[in-house]
Amino acid sequence: GHTITSADASDPQAHALWCALGCAFVADFVVRRLTYAHMSVFVVNAVPVPRMDGIPRSLRDRLAALVALLQPSTALETCGAEGGTGAPHARAVLRAELDAYVADLYGLTEEEFALILSTFPLLDRDQPPLPGDCFVGETKRGEKREPRSFITRDKALLALFDLRGREPPTDIVAFFASAGVDISRNTGPIRDLRQRVAEAERRGAVAYIPSVRGRPPEGSLEDWEVR
Repeated sequence: GHTITSADASDPQAHALWCALGCAFVADFVVRRLTYAHMSVFVVNAVPVPRMDGIPRSLRDRLAALVALLQPSTALETCGAEGGTGAPHARAVLRAELDAYVADLYGLTEEEFALILSTFPLLDRDQPPLPGDCFVGETKRGEKREPRSFITRDKALLALFDLRGREPPTDIVAFFASAGVDISRNTGPIRDLRQRVAEAERRGAVAYIPSVRGRPPEGSLEDWEVR
């Protein structure tokens, strides 16, 4: 058949770069607009990716190193990382760095990257939320609010600002509004992006941890209109 089950690893660095690009939020965003669930050769061929020979050697090496460090067999348990220690925090730092590099390779503005990140509303459902942060939706029984963490979104976005040496927004609501996304009803009083990440991690939130719950409470995904 034509289903994607493996990739040619004859060129280790090219294979690592494909893993880096294919597992980033940018590629996920594109793929979800090309297919609902079935990942085929035709879908992969339709995904635009930067040419390998157009990526600086130092960046190719760093992306390959990030992929290697993120393999399940890598002993990250002894790693320390800003925002926490141990494997989960260390992996979150590496994943955010990888997403930032890929967003930069695609030439995205910070606002465009924020828009992409806003299209993943089911992230971080099991992480402790910041005060006032919530998921807002409309169910068949009316409006529903659920406390929600946005640590992955915030950490990935902060990584892109740091990569480019730019000051992150001090009002994330106003920043997302400039990207065409209204998060005013989802955001509590902590609006400084760097402060949000630091406080969320202080409360025990860890970015890039898959949620174990399958669906939002009280209804299927089809019952919800994300706000």
